[in-house]
Amino acid sequence: MRALRVATGVIGMVLAAGAAGMASVSAAPDALSTYRKELRTVDKARRAFWDDFRDRARAARELWRAPWKTRREDTARTGQAPTLYVEQSGFVALFDDCADLHRRRVEPAATLVASGHAKALETVVDALFDVADDIDAADAAFEKVKPSGGWGQRDQRVSVLRHGLAAEQTALETLLASVPGAVDTLVSSVYGDAVKKDGKRSIVRRVAVIDVLARCSDPTADAHLVTLLGAQETFLRIAAAQALVRPGATPMQALIDLASDQSPIVRRALLAEIAADGAQSTAWILAVHAVYMPATGQERADCVAALEALTGANLGDDPSGWIEFVESHADALADGSFDRTTVVTPSTSAPTPALGFEFYGLATPSRAVVFVLDNTTFQHTPADVEVQRTKSYSDWGFGAQGWDKEHESHRAAQTREFGRAVSEMPEGSRFGAVMNKESSAVVTLGDRKLVPGGAKGRKKAIDFLDENPPRAFRSELDNLVSAMELAGLDPSGIPDLADVRADTALMICDGSHRGGHYIAPGPALAAFDRLNRFRRLVVHTVRICDAGPQSESYLSELARRSGGRYRRAQQAPP
Repeated sequence: MRALRVATGVIGMVLAAGAAGMASVSAAPDALSTYRKELRTVDKARRAFWDDFRDRARAARELWRAPWKTRREDTARTGQAPTLYVEQSGFVALFDDCADLHRRRVEPAATLVASGHAKALETVVDALFDVADDIDAADAAFEKVKPSGGWGQRDQRVSVLRHGLAAEQTALETLLASVPGAVDTLVSSVYGDAVKKDGKRSIVRRVAVIDVLARCSDPTADAHLVTLLGAQETFLRIAAAQALVRPGATPMQALIDLASDQSPIVRRALLAEIAADGAQSTAWILAVHAVYMPATGQERADCVAALEALTGANLGDDPSGWIEFVESHADALADGSFDRTTVVTPSTSAPTPALGFEFYGLATPSRAVVFVLDNTTFQHTPADVEVQRTKSYSDWGFGAQGWDKEHESHRAAQTREFGRAVSEMPEGSRFGAVMNKESSAVVTLGDRKLVPGGAKGRKKAIDFLDENPPRAFRSELDNLVSAMELAGLDPSGIPDLADVRADTALMICDGSHRGGHYIAPGPALAAFDRLNRFRRLVVHTVRICDAGPQSESYLSELARRSGGRYRRAQQAPP
């Protein structure tokens, strides 16, 4: 996908002012020194920002150390729940503030580009690679961050910094794509020089160069991207495909061949791009149809979504219906005259084959899933939403001793649904499970391997819940990272993905997002997008309890972005 992201307003104004006369403007002698001076000014503001952050973090820790009685009194006075102290102390706004500061670091480079300075291109490339190195360091730092506050919250400094670096990278990529002569230099030397200071090939650097080329309307850029469609690394093939699939464009043969790539992750990434941005081209129909016929599980569902987007036909997972459709439009598909807006394609009357199994009413076609289970103290509360509305925590407390014996608890409902889903999995299906255990540490079912579904799998599933009673703090994004690791989609780097074990996650939680590395839903979604770009984990979400409208929007958006579905569990399923 050509992710044509909008540059910051300042960059746009600077480039607009200097573009008209750029070719004839002589670079001022002190343009480079001015750039460095302005950059130092912005970095001074960044240091002040982190000093303020440290003070806020200290104040937040003091709030969490306050006696529970004091916090309850403050809740009655302020009308805010104790679990929102971190948000009240201003951390959420700091994500946006940090992003703004990092975008400001690009403004001096934009001024340098507008001046026509001879070293402008080199300077922007160096800045982009420096940010890529900082991103690598920030990603590595996540593993070292320990819980530092209530509700399993971790030190937010790394996540706030990572959010800011992502904003800076986007702005630099947009700026670099606008520099005259950038494409030739990027293709001829910059991509080949995308190595770290230690001499190792950098994933982040190479992907950044590809994303710059994706913003350039230049045949030279496209020619280089086409060569990457045959790269050995899956992440390079995916990035190149995302750059080349464009609405209305006739796909080149190299892209069509990618539909039958040996990696299921590459095939599914391409199918997602076709469904989202390439649906105007009918040349895809026969290629996707060929992939669809032998496909199984989630990839088969991805094929159906792409075919429906391409043709306008709502045939669902009906092989005979799609065969008939292709045969009836064979001539138009062959000569490229097929028009989905005028051809009548009635929906099939044939029943859609049953999907794999259901979890809280959400059906999935996947044969390999990871359950992301809730293990918070909320599991002790009644599952029926009507009971939640008429009672309060004071009626049962937070521990098992406070269970409402007259109404089924969330843990009882989750145990029943988990066991039923596993027992109903089709033959040959496998599953794994992760959840928090105390603080925000993650516990995994089995020896970090997927286990077969069915009766034996059901016993293991129930035993897993029984061995881990609810007493943990939530951290939804951290749990998804653990689910990716269990699925063979290692988030700590971008491997060749040859050992992918699962493609789907089924997550149940209240979506309040108060713990873990990200306490703000918006930045957490952005972080998930970065993680999932080269992994394609489908996430179906089930919301329990009532944590407010923000939690619903977070969970529904998380499902939408990954190609999954969202369901609000109004009460325990029968």
